[in-house]
Parts: sequence; structure tokens; C-alpha cells
Amino acid sequence: MCGIAGWARMAPEMPDVSRLTRMCDVLSHRGPDDAGVFVSSDGRVGLGNRRLSIIDLSPRGHQPMANESGTVWITYNGEVYNFRPLRHELERQGYTFRSDTDTEVLLHAYEHWGTACPQKFNGMFAFAIYDTKGERLILVRDRFGVKPLYYAWNGTELVFASETKAILASGISARLQRENVAELFLYSGLSGERTLFAGVKSLRPGSILVLSLRDGHMASRAFYAPRDKVEVSRYAAAERRSASENESVLRELLLSSVERRLISDVPVGTLCSGGLDSSLVTAVARTFSRDVRLFNVSSKGFVDMDEVDYARAVARHLGTELIVYEVDRKDLQRGFVDAAYFNDDPLTIINSVPMLYISSLARDHGVKVLLSGEGADELFAGYDWRHLALLRGLRWRRRWALVPRPLRKLLAGTGLGNEVLYKHRFKTLERNIDDVIRLTSGAFERTDRRHRDIESYAFIGDPVEEEVQGTLLSDLHEYLEPLLMRQDRMTMAASVECRLPFLDYTVVEFALNLPLQLKLQANQGKWILKRVAERYLPRDVVYRPKKGFPVPAAAFLYDDLDFSIFENGFWENYFDLSGDRCRRTILEAGRHSFLWYHFLMLEIWGRIFLNHERRDEIRERAFRAPRS
Repeated sequence: MCGIAGWARMAPEMPDVSRLTRMCDVLSHRGPDDAGVFVSSDGRVGLGNRRLSIIDLSPRGHQPMANESGTVWITYNGEVYNFRPLRHELERQGYTFRSDTDTEVLLHAYEHWGTACPQKFNGMFAFAIYDTKGERLILVRDRFGVKPLYYAWNGTELVFASETKAILASGISARLQRENVAELFLYSGLSGERTLFAGVKSLRPGSILVLSLRDGHMASRAFYAPRDKVEVSRYAAAERRSASENESVLRELLLSSVERRLISDVPVGTLCSGGLDSSLVTAVARTFSRDVRLFNVSSKGFVDMDEVDYARAVARHLGTELIVYEVDRKDLQRGFVDAAYFNDDPLTIINSVPMLYISSLARDHGVKVLLSGEGADELFAGYDWRHLALLRGLRWRRRWALVPRPLRKLLAGTGLGNEVLYKHRFKTLERNIDDVIRLTSGAFERTDRRHRDIESYAFIGDPVEEEVQGTLLSDLHEYLEPLLMRQDRMTMAASVECRLPFLDYTVVEFALNLPLQLKLQANQGKWILKRVAERYLPRDVVYRPKKGFPVPAAAFLYDDLDFSIFENGFWENYFDLSGDRCRRTILEAGRHSFLWYHFLMLEIWGRIFLNHERRDEIRERAFRAPRS
């Protein structure tokens, strides 16, 4: 696990090692254990790396790494969990190895399979390969975008890095892509390759980008798309199996996935919130290793938000200790600004802050690898407010259409019909404000992609199930990606690697081809996953209401907000919204609307990355001393 950076130029220049070093230094939190740079003799290609040593802690794991002849170079961020069987396969083909790293396996895999090699990898990864013979630079990002990779191309130079701040450190100016702000505001994320920085793009998950150094031709293509893994034969096979048989298949896939993610030469722990997903991952991990440690963040004093009692119940059930960090007002305010810096994008997800603290807590206890339950909700319909509400809404729409028109008219006149439709309306954001989102640059792309995801399930024949399944598939793009950014940025800010067993592609593809009734059943989501969890956890943990990692944002941030932070800053300079206008808008909306949070997160982000203000100064200006 590392931070990577580099460039490729179309014309020779003097080798600029200092520029590459600056880029890598900005990423030092991602890799404090080692640093390395490679610049070609003609200055056209530079590769940099900051290493977090997880596999083979020796100097043999130093990056950038070259093959024996020096014709292929790699800088790599991530973990490929099946690297050992791949290594054996490559050894049978005559390749030799000087280290025990997965990095060297990727290097030789490229030599052997070329740009088809990512399809061989089971893991999370982002890497750059410089092929001297082929005269090309290749960028690759894993199937679901667990690991980030950004790039900027001006027609003569390609600059890339794990984080946009490293690209900015290369000398590219930080300019706002203004039209993307509305989409971020609405969706808490950006679609496609968009970022808020003009000229900087995000390489899409499951993609390969190839730049030819011969003619400057650059092209990207997908080597993996979840939509392509929805298959009639696999869906039919799942339908033929009994519920208990499907449960057994899922259990075996999860066991294998967790076991793969325990491969490490350093201590491993889990983010154990006390919820179903992280608790199940924790319990399964403990069946393989009794050394796995449990970490939790507690919002002490906020009963409705604090899940620590459930996490302690899990720890007692597993016969181990729970290590807890109690976040307070000062922590959340201090961490909010720091997390905004490490996030690169505006901090759309407030629980990023406790994620940063729990990762730091793990690192303080010597744990450099954490396992998390991220991804289960999107795969197995875990959001009642989204998935269950959509299912109910679609069913009610179909039933309402069957009511004779005169009776519908009569019910509408009494208000009962309107009440029914309102109560069971679609609760997905896009359906309620279609006219508004068409004004945003990413709306058409999102809508088109969602339609294609729904069409992937056209073979089912039930329009309700087709749409719900298609929505779950879309969630892997739209809803999960911001969560993965949070997971990567906050854990890596503490120099900790986070692994996600539910995003093993074998688990994902099983879920994509699982009939809806095994996900949503008896008015609850994640039905089959709960059946699996019953084998490992107490029932009150398995079937408790979902909380979703809440934090007391209003109490700790809004109540202490100093509105002077909006004067002569982001909103005023870029959108002509005066500080007073921001204050009045926020106060009119109130502390429970969360509009205040969106205003604040963008203001903090703009001051850090566009105004280049110091974090401590921003923090002092944003929050006043709490009232007694």
C-alpha cells in the first residue's frame, strides 16, 4: 500500500527529480516507510513512490521497481491478494523473483500477459507501468475503485498521482471546475472522470489508460464493468438453488474473501462499529486469526448515535478486547479541517472525521491493516430508506394503476389517494428533482447509466425487480464511490491500509446475480447476509436497526459555527454569495436541514485548496469557543 505519482512527456527534457520528490512528499502520509523515484535519462518519464510496507518489509520491496533487464518499471499502490498463486504460475513460465512482494508479481504479470494482466488480479490496486520497449505509460485502477488514481493531460505531458494534491504539487494550478459544484452538492460525489479541479480527471474504476510516447496517442478502456457480470445463466442457477444453498455459497465466498485479506506481514485489525457488516467481517476474521484486534469510535453522551455497546457485545461474544476512541467536540472540529485536507474533495461525508481518528488509534496500537464492512449495503440492499422504500413505491405505483379511473379520481378528491402516493412515493433523490438535476453536468451521464443498469436485468420479466436490481447495480457507481474515497483517504491519512472483503469480485458477482427476494424479504434488507451472520453473531446484533455510523455534527459543529468563515471566501469569491447571504440562508434552513454542512464543507475546501490558507487558521476562524 503506497502513494504513487509521476509523469510522461512527449519531448525530452532535463531530468527533474526535485519536482517528483515534491509530489511524493505530499503523499508521505500514504507511505511513511520508504520513498523512491525514477526518472528516465531523457527526462520523459518519472515514477515516484511512498511506501507503506505490508508484504515483504525488507528493502527488496523498494519502489519504483524494475524487471531484471530494466525494460519495465512499476510504481504500485494496493494489494493483490492472489499474488502467491499468480507467482507460482509465472515461475512455471520461467520468471524468477528477487522479493516476496506482490509488486514484483504485477511486474512480471505485465511482461507475460500485457495489458490483460489486471483481469488476473484479485485485490485493490492502482499502478503505473513504464514499458521502455513499447514506449508507453500505462495507468490501471482496480475493478471497483477502492484505490484512487488521478491524472492531468495537456497534450504534451501526462501527470498522475494517488491524490490530486500531488498533481497540484507538480506545478499544475488549482483552478475550480465551477459547473461541477452543483452535482457534488446534490449527489455527494461526481460522475465519470470529473473532479472539482479544472484539467484533473479521475481514472474510472476497472479502467486502463495507455499513452504512447511515440505519437502522443492516449486512450482508455474498461477491463471490467459490473454490468457485464449480470448473466442470465448465473441468475437462473441462483433461482434453482434453495435459500439455504445460496446461503452456503455466500458463506464460503465470504470466508475465502476474508482469509485472503488477512495476508500480511504486519498486525491486522477491524473497524468494528457494532453493525451487522463490520461485526460479521470481524467474527469471520477471528475464526482465522485470534490476533485480529477490534477498534471502535464512540460518540459518548449521544445515545441515539453511539453504537459502542453493540461493538462491546460483539467483542465479548468473540472473547476479545474492544479498543475505543471517544470523539468529543474539540476532536470533531479539529479533525473536520484536517480531514478536508486529506480528502482532496469537499468532505461530503461527516463521519470521515471519526474514521480518521479510529485509523489513527489503530496505528497507535501498531496495527497497519484494517478490515471494514463497506460495500454490503449496496450489494445486499441494506438501505431501507433507499432500497426498501423504492420497492414499496414501485409496487404501490403498479397497484394504484390497477384502480379504476373513476375510483382513483374519487380517492384523489378525498386526499386519501394523494396521501397513499406521498407515503409510498419513490424516495430516490433523482426521481424527485429530475428537472433540477438536468442542469448539472453529470445528470445525463448518471441517468443514462442507471437506465442501462436496469436494462441489464430485463431478462427477469418483472419490472419492479428489474428496477430495484438495476438501482443496486447503480449504487456501486453512485453511492459507493464516495464511501470508498472516505475509506481510502481517512485510513491512509493515518498510514493505515483498509481492506474490504465484501468487494472481492467473487462476492460482488454473486450478489449481482442473486434474486431480489434473497436480498429484500419480510420488510428487511440483507436477508441472506443476516442468515449467514446468525452463525457468527448474537441475534440482537444481527437484527438490530441500522444506524449508519452517525456523529453529532449539529451539536459539535453547527452550534459552534462562526459565520465570519463565509466572509471573503469560497462562496463569496466564486459564486458571489456574500458572507451575510450565506449566514441568512443557513439560519433560515436551520440546524436540522444539513444545508449548513454543505455550505461549510465547500467553504473549508475552497480555503484550503484554492485560497491556500493554513488549516489551523481556518479552524480557528470556523468555530468559536463553545458557550457555557
